[in-house]
Amino acid sequence: MPHLRQRQIKKSLQKALSYWPAVAVLGPRQCGKSTFLRDLIWKPKQFTYLSLDQIAHRSRAQSNPELFLSGIEIFPLVIDEAQKAPPLFDEIKAVIDRRRIPGRFILSGSVEFSKKTAIKESLTGRVATLRMDAMTFRETAPKTPGLDSVLHYLEWGGMPGVCFARDQQVRGTYWRQWIETLCERDLRNFLGGGRLSSDLAYRVLECTAKIPFPTRSNIAAELRVDGRRVQSHLDALESLFILNGIHPSPKGIGKMIYLPFDSGLAHSLGANLRRRWQSWFALEFLNQDRFRQGPRAARLAYYMTSRGSFIDFCTKKDFYLYSDQPSPDRSCLMTVHAALRKAKEAKFWVCLATEAPTVSLGPGVRSLPWPKIATSL
Repeated sequence: MPHLRQRQIKKSLQKALSYWPAVAVLGPRQCGKSTFLRDLIWKPKQFTYLSLDQIAHRSRAQSNPELFLSGIEIFPLVIDEAQKAPPLFDEIKAVIDRRRIPGRFILSGSVEFSKKTAIKESLTGRVATLRMDAMTFRETAPKTPGLDSVLHYLEWGGMPGVCFARDQQVRGTYWRQWIETLCERDLRNFLGGGRLSSDLAYRVLECTAKIPFPTRSNIAAELRVDGRRVQSHLDALESLFILNGIHPSPKGIGKMIYLPFDSGLAHSLGANLRRRWQSWFALEFLNQDRFRQGPRAARLAYYMTSRGSFIDFCTKKDFYLYSDQPSPDRSCLMTVHAALRKAKEAKFWVCLATEAPTVSLGPGVRSLPWPKIATSL
């Protein structure tokens, strides 16, 4: 069953639990956090699991957090959707400060705890934070994935509830309901809702899937809405882990662009193949970087010149250019060679829609087949 597949975050969580008294596992709604923490880490009777989605647990945690925690006999204690009871965090702080025992609390949530001031102050220096996303290509693909597997992933995405659903109507219904819940409920609950509009949030999200360069100013121009209003919605969607912000490279020009966190979400919003590929690449890179055991990679960025040359992603040493062809065309190679003049020591990868082996395309330039991307980052 797809929702019971092992996740890459497991080793990082186990390591964090050996050092920290509390670990937060944060990520978008329905990405598999609850199933992972409840069913995939411990054997039965080796932990306590409580979800604050349940009214009884949430009411107790809010009204009397000391009593809520005092009845726990088996640790670690997993508190799902912990942000729904902010008073609980001060009591967790007090418990930790009395006796700092590693691996005592695991807190999951669908919003950045740092956006909740009281929570942030309570947890400072006491919690390790791990990000959990939709299932990556490596978590869903067969042992020897081919180009067909990648194309399926770019359409279906990695959300456990729908990523193996072959029925297009089922996937469409899932994403419509998911987006509706996000905009009507989750966004309204974010920092009390305030001036956030569910209709504008949807239109902003749609723009991140459709327009060529989804920066704040370009989205504002497309929607004819004040840029500050657009930015408040982008910030909220990013804090809810729905968007990934990608900075421009210092070697080029541009402003931050925003990409849907999952290629299936992007597809449901009408994204073309390149945007879905970008969402997928960003998710794979960011997850490989988060759970990397060795040195962390440089920040993921994109590269654009004043003359309009664009390379989808880059780090300090590597540049990755999208191509939907099995071999690079003249325009693709011209873009790479133009960028090479400003980044002579970098490695350039032309990502091709093929299963052919990696080959040299010239000095400092190599091909990278789509099925190999997830294992090459």
